[in-house]
Amino acid sequence: MSPYALLDSEEVLRGLLAGLDVGILLAEHNGAVCFINDAMRQLFEVPAGRPVATLADIGGINLKLAIIRGLIDAGFSDAVSRRQTGTLTLERWFDLPSSRRCIELRTSLIERPRALPLRLVLARDVTDLRRLGGEAGRAFPALITRDAQMREVLRQLAQVAPTDAYVLLQGESGTGKNLLVRQLHQLSRRAARPLVEVNCAAIPSELLESEFFGHVRGAFTGAHADRQGRFAVADRGTLFLDEVGEVPLHLQAKFLKAVQEQRFEPVGSNKTLTVDVRIVSASNRNLKDAVEARQFRADLYYRLSVIALHIPPLRSRKADIPLLIDHFLQDLLNRGYPRATVSPEALRLLLDYPWPGNVRELQNAMEHAVICAVDGVVLPESLPQDIRDFPARMVPTPARPAATATASQWRGQILFALRQCNGNKAAAAKMLGIDRVTLWRRMRKLGLQ
Repeated sequence: MSPYALLDSEEVLRGLLAGLDVGILLAEHNGAVCFINDAMRQLFEVPAGRPVATLADIGGINLKLAIIRGLIDAGFSDAVSRRQTGTLTLERWFDLPSSRRCIELRTSLIERPRALPLRLVLARDVTDLRRLGGEAGRAFPALITRDAQMREVLRQLAQVAPTDAYVLLQGESGTGKNLLVRQLHQLSRRAARPLVEVNCAAIPSELLESEFFGHVRGAFTGAHADRQGRFAVADRGTLFLDEVGEVPLHLQAKFLKAVQEQRFEPVGSNKTLTVDVRIVSASNRNLKDAVEARQFRADLYYRLSVIALHIPPLRSRKADIPLLIDHFLQDLLNRGYPRATVSPEALRLLLDYPWPGNVRELQNAMEHAVICAVDGVVLPESLPQDIRDFPARMVPTPARPAATATASQWRGQILFALRQCNGNKAAAAKMLGIDRVTLWRRMRKLGLQ
């Protein structure tokens, strides 16, 4: 008998699938489960005798919702009505009875003659792999954004990274400049060499020259031994000068020579050292204004800013706030904090607040909120005082019509609300302060149906 004919036997096929150590599940178009093997049951800790009826309830886990979210993230914005093509691979963290586990899901549709397709779901546990990778990658986390301005910054960053061009990042404190510098270094040909960071504002001005260029023994009181400066330590790597606008004027001439010629003399030495260093600078001041005010040398500014990138503040990219809230809540959960959700009232305060401290302030605010949550819910009173008091300090202005919110902002807020409400549109509409019909129309307009 042909081996292909054997597979026509349902008993043989079921036995084959049941014996594999990969979790396997088959479901009808409506989500009704028609086959689940033992490996899938063990993965999601479903007792052997308990029936599994639908994708929406596998050991208390809603796999149907996880797959829909994965399809939306993969570009199937109308995932509910549009048929999937190809194979979708996604990873999700699930709270199982024994522990929190990261499961990799691979799903595709199996076409059938004269019948709707079956959904095939393959699953494996990748928790240990992801935790190991998380520890290794914690120093260089990815920047989270869907904002068009930030995506353009990331595009330019990726374009310039393979070159040795000097880059100047300007933006308010807390916008993620340090994170972008680390990503740039990781994408460069110098990634295997050191990334040396210097906060120019944190070093006393009288010590800056020694900090940058090093010194020899006896160069000044207390110089008991030769010491390498940051330029020498960063040789063949990247030197990141944070708050470069704080370098005093009297030092900027020698600094320019080191930046431009890659040559310098340590303090107290007449020996010239040569290095190969890429300079990346950052400042929360507008250095061009500082040049015009004669507080910063023009020649140094133009040398540092071969590629100048402006990092927009968080208040101008509101669409990222729901994404970041979601990320910080998940990060806190992974660090051992209790699970928390955000109430509609608290979310409105978070979206309306101008975030003078930007992403860093939002991160700290979410840690405060989770600690002060009431029964796992972040309420307005769970938020820091500055955020709670902000509406009272606002100068009354005419209300901005909701229609002026950008599509990107609405998409982010709707997806966040649906995640918080486990896909319940009525609850999501209430969280967003709109009725269900308005939510449905906006989802259809944005391709989220």
